[in-house]
Amino acid sequence: MKKKFFKFSILYFVSSLTYLSYSQTEATITNDQNKITQNKQADYSIFLGLQPGFFVEPWFNSGEFDVNLLPLVLETAITDNLGLRIRSSLFYRAGNPNADLKLDVIGGSVGLFYYLNPRSKVIQYNGFFIGPFFGYSKWLIDNYSSITIAVESGYSFVVKQNVSLNLSGQIGVSHFFEKEDTDSHFGIFVNIGYWL
Repeated sequence: MKKKFFKFSILYFVSSLTYLSYSQTEATITNDQNKITQNKQADYSIFLGLQPGFFVEPWFNSGEFDVNLLPLVLETAITDNLGLRIRSSLFYRAGNPNADLKLDVIGGSVGLFYYLNPRSKVIQYNGFFIGPFFGYSKWLIDNYSSITIAVESGYSFVVKQNVSLNLSGQIGVSHFFEKEDTDSHFGIFVNIGYWL
């Protein structure tokens, strides 16, 4: 019984060494392939995407809503873990059959996000991210301006090698200058685009 166990132990040990050696060889080949791939691909330092959006405020007339006709997103990699994201806003008031489509809100926002998973020349930012957000809006129809300061957190999904889908949420405050009013802010965002 002891001899059988001893033979089995030796066989298991040799098999394990063989597997580890094979795995190490495969890893070396993969690393070499990645190095070759890195030399052929862009460095994924700029993200260009779209972030469609619409919203409704309590003071809007029945059926009215604002829709963003310039939902552009630009993100640039500052470091392998830190990205600067800029969004544009050009909202038109719609939904009222008795009124023409009117430009309502012009603005933009900036977010500085820390990604837990670093980017590389083989893979773009992916996984969990969190950071501060600052936005400015000029409301043309209602004649006031506002700023929003918030914390934004979300997850970046790799759709394919250079395409990302970002889902995120915000919580913070908005201050309306002409109204001299400050209110809580909450938002949910979805954007998709290409890394160049």
